Amino acid sequence: MYWRKSIGTGYSAPVVCGDRLVLFHRQGDREIVDCLNAETGDAIWSFDYPTAYRCPYEYSSGPYSTPALETNRVYAWGAEGRIHCLDLRDGSPVWQRHLRDDFSVAEGLFAVGSSPLVWDDRLILIVGGEEQNAGIVALDKTTGRTLWTATDHAAGYATPVAATIHGRHHIFALTAAGLVSLDPTNGAVD
Repeated sequence: MYWRKSIGTGYSAPVVCGDRLVLFHRQGDREIVDCLNAETGDAIWSFDYPTAYRCPYEYSSGPYSTPALETNRVYAWGAEGRIHCLDLRDGSPVWQRHLRDDFSVAEGLFAVGSSPLVWDDRLILIVGGEEQNAGIVALDKTTGRTLWTATDHAAGYATPVAATIHGRHHIFALTAAGLVSLDPTNGAVD
């Protein structure tokens, strides 16, 4: 059995956790997080908020980022830099931040393009806050509080990757300046 659903614009991929499928897309001036039954495509919940981002080129105006899912949480990072933590069961907001404003991020070539990485108790994000040494940021995944910031690099558009090499944890992040290896516990650049 398969199903189809018409959705809005964007480059976000669908993600699945258990029997839930999450779509992140845009319709008009709203970014939308839809949660569907993965088997049937039936709607479970929907969360949306306004967006004013307009791509200056002939591409989609987003969203570009794919949400990260855990057993009970959705982390969706929109084109303008707003990140929302939602309850996967019912879509209710847990916390939100506007990272572009919080870290004085300059307008890039495109909108936010990397996806959040969940590592242990934190979210790792390539924010691009050059002025505040917040090129890469870790947030507490339960509260959204900033745990650490690192680098003065502008944002790249690739999602950070976690690895354990010789017993040491690393986060590899591709920023506008190049590849960076970080200690995920404190943001120290390796």
